[in-house]
Amino acid sequence: MFGNRPASWRNYAWETDHVQAPLLVDADGDLVRPWITWFIDTATKVITGTAVTPGHPSRASVLAALRAAVVRDEPYGPAGGVPELVRVDRGKDFLSAAVTTALGAMGVTVKDLPAYSPHLKGTVESLNRAADRMLFAALPGYTAGPTGPRSERRGRTAGAVSALSFQDFTAEVLAWMNWWNTAHRPKALSGRTPLEAWQADPTPVTDIPAADLWAFTLKDDGRPRKLTSHGVSWRGRTYTAA
Repeated sequence: MFGNRPASWRNYAWETDHVQAPLLVDADGDLVRPWITWFIDTATKVITGTAVTPGHPSRASVLAALRAAVVRDEPYGPAGGVPELVRVDRGKDFLSAAVTTALGAMGVTVKDLPAYSPHLKGTVESLNRAADRMLFAALPGYTAGPTGPRSERRGRTAGAVSALSFQDFTAEVLAWMNWWNTAHRPKALSGRTPLEAWQADPTPVTDIPAADLWAFTLKDDGRPRKLTSHGVSWRGRTYTAA
C-alpha cells in the first residue's frame, strides 16, 4: 500500500511515459505496434499533450509531445502551459540532453524517479491502464486478450486480423484523449471532468509563445554557424530566411 501525495494545483507536477499499444496497425503496408508518449497533469488528471509513433519512441517523440502539452493555441489546449516539475522514470529518451535542455530552458524541474517504482508516477501509470481497457481493447487488431474459442484461434495469423491504418489509429487516440479530458469523470475529481477541474483552478498559467517554443524543442549541437551572403551552411546545404 502507498500513501497519496498531498493535494496540489494545476501545472505543479506533470508525469510522462511511453506506452506501447497491444494491437497491430497498418503503417505503409507493415503491421506494427504503435507507441504513445503523453504528459498528464497530476492535480487535475488532464492529458496536456501526446505524440503517436509507428516505431519505437525517441527523444523526438518526447519533444513533440512536450510542445503539444505546453502550447495552448489551436489545435492544442486549452489545458497546458509550463509545469513546475515533470516526473520521469529514468528512461533514456526522457533524460536525453535534448529533452532536459528544453525543459531547463523553460525553468522546469525534472524529477528522475528510481527504477522499477511505478507507484511514484501513479497518475500516468493509471492512464496507461485506462487506455488499455477503454481504448486499445475496443479497436481492431487487439492482441492482448483472447479473441474467441481455441478452435477458432488455431492457425490464426496477425495478417488475418483487420487492422486500422496508422492514421486512423492516431485519430482514435486523439478522440479518446478528448473524451478523457471533456467527458470522463474520475472519482478523485468529485464529479468533474479533468478539463473542468483544470479550468476551475485559479493558479496562474505560464505560457510560452508557440514561435519561441520551436527553439526549445530542437536539439542544438553547440557549434557556431557563420552567416554569409548565401545564408547558413549545414551538412552540405545552405539555408536562408524566407
